[in-house]
Formats: sequence, structure tokens, C-alpha cells
Amino acid sequence: MARTTLSDELKKAISHLTSKEKDKYLFRLIAKDPILMEQLEFQLLEDRSTVEERREKLHNSIQKNIKQVSSGRGRIRALISEVRSQSAHITRHLRVTGDKYGEIELNLLLIHEALLVVKGQYLHSNPRDQIKLYEYLINRIFKLSNLADKIHMDYRLDFAEKLQELGGIIGSNDLMMHTCIMNGLDVNVLLKGDFPPRLTY
Repeated sequence: MARTTLSDELKKAISHLTSKEKDKYLFRLIAKDPILMEQLEFQLLEDRSTVEERREKLHNSIQKNIKQVSSGRGRIRALISEVRSQSAHITRHLRVTGDKYGEIELNLLLIHEALLVVKGQYLHSNPRDQIKLYEYLINRIFKLSNLADKIHMDYRLDFAEKLQELGGIIGSNDLMMHTCIMNGLDVNVLLKGDFPPRLTY
């Protein structure tokens, strides 16, 4: 949705409002924007000190909700839907807290948990649906590669073990491996504990 620009006349009129009137309009606007409201709670009430607590809470929620999908009898499309939902929660966490490290950690967790569910329950499901999920996860991995380029090398090393584990899970899934090759993802880079760039042929 395009942002509306205030006219100079309206800006001037607003600047002449009393503090009480400004507060009334401000509170009304904040109440209509859940993300902004949560940002203000994080910054003003929590003093930005709850990043790790919020990250841990979302970590547990991702594990719980992905595992709940695996305990049901639904098709792999239910897993795809849940993965997208959890991705949205991670994006919201980033917008509220600015937690770039957590964005990488939580996305790696989501990819890892989703592939474990596939391995345990959906390897024989509709190949087309599997590929749809795999392509989505591959794009998330490439996004993480771009994000990792912007953080300190010491932080990148924190993810090496999880990346190696992820590479092993992918390597045990023939269809996932084929999808990686077709989309330019070198699983060998994951197995070395690093973030793979997109290959171009």
C-alpha cells in the first residue's frame, strides 16, 4: 500500500494542536498498527532487554507447531502452510526487535524442523508438493546466505554445526538433493558448515 504524503498545510495545522489533542490522535493511530504497538512495548516498556527471551519463546513455538503438524494425518500441504506461517512470525520478530542474529537462527531452525518432519512422515507424499516445499526452503537458505554476509565472522561460526546437520538431512533425501541441484544450491557448502551462495550455470 502506497504511503500518503502529508501536505504542508496539514503538517502546519497538526503542529498547532495542543499536546492533549496530539496524544489523542497518536494513541488512535498506534492502536491501529499492531506491529508499531509491539515495537513500542519492546522499546519503551521492555527497554530492548528482552531480545533473547522473545527469541527463545519463538524458538519453542516453532518446534511445537511444526511437530504438531507431524502428529496429524494431514498432507504435506499442511506442513507448507505451517512453515509459511512460522516464517511470518520470524519476520514480525525481526521488525519488532531488529534481531538479525535471531532471524538467521530461527530460520535455520524452521528449515531443519520442516525437513525432519518430511523425513519422518512425508517422503512418499506427492512429489509435486514436496518440491514446492523444498523450493521454498531453498529460497530461505539463499536469503540466509545474504543475511550472513552482513554479520561478523564470529557469529557466522555459531551456525556451522547446524548448517552441517542441515546438509546431512538434505543429502539423505534424493528428491530434495535433485531440487537443490536444479536451483543452484551446493549442499557440499552446507556440509562444510557454511552458507551456500546461489550457483549460476
